[in-house]
Amino acid sequence: MIHKLFVVLSVRTTLLGLVDDRAVLLGQAKWQAGPVDARDLRELHRKAALLPREPVDPKLAFWARSGVHPDLTAAGVWGFSPAGLLGDGESRSPVRR
Repeated sequence: MIHKLFVVLSVRTTLLGLVDDRAVLLGQAKWQAGPVDARDLRELHRKAALLPREPVDPKLAFWARSGVHPDLTAAGVWGFSPAGLLGDGESRSPVRR
């Protein structure tokens, strides 16, 4: 008989955008309660270092349930929330619509 059952659900998808064999976009989809922050950005940089050829100045992006901390967007990291993707105009990206 099971007395306690703990389920941890963590959904993270890492993206790599390539032009020829050069990484130009590195990103991650995260479904977490709080906004993506500096810790998440460090994790993304750690993953970039694991690539066969570490990217040179790739564009960094997060697709996140709770958005991206303003400090990251101020530093040029693209941030997309579900609301922004679904058309309320709150995407924090320099991409033109």
